[in-house]
Amino acid sequence: DDLFVYAGGSGDDPVACRAACEVFRQLENGLLDHIRETGKLLVDGLKALESSPLVKVSRGIGLWGAIDFYDSAVCAKVGAAIVERGFLPGYGGTTLFFRSPYVVTKAQVQAFLDALGEILNQLEQ
Repeated sequence: DDLFVYAGGSGDDPVACRAACEVFRQLENGLLDHIRETGKLLVDGLKALESSPLVKVSRGIGLWGAIDFYDSAVCAKVGAAIVERGFLPGYGGTTLFFRSPYVVTKAQVQAFLDALGEILNQLEQ
């Protein structure tokens, strides 16, 4: 009678180990620099949107970011409008938030920021 014991976790799963090795390879081959550069574009762009009277504050680190609005109805309008333009942030209450994938391009981040700026300008009028 053979006894099969599975310890669990990903340390003994060859597919998970292979995936982890690939992630490290990508990080060592420029992905981390890309994340830093693209994340700076995102965070700086969000900070610039704080000039809108609708925006209370923005925050972010790396490719994660959020904008807090003074009013939940404004947040809902901005969230719905940005989704209509093909972007998929999360939003609830007074916060619009997004977690970009590591492979997002600078052009995609800039398009997102431009769309947010346009939407805010429209709502301010």
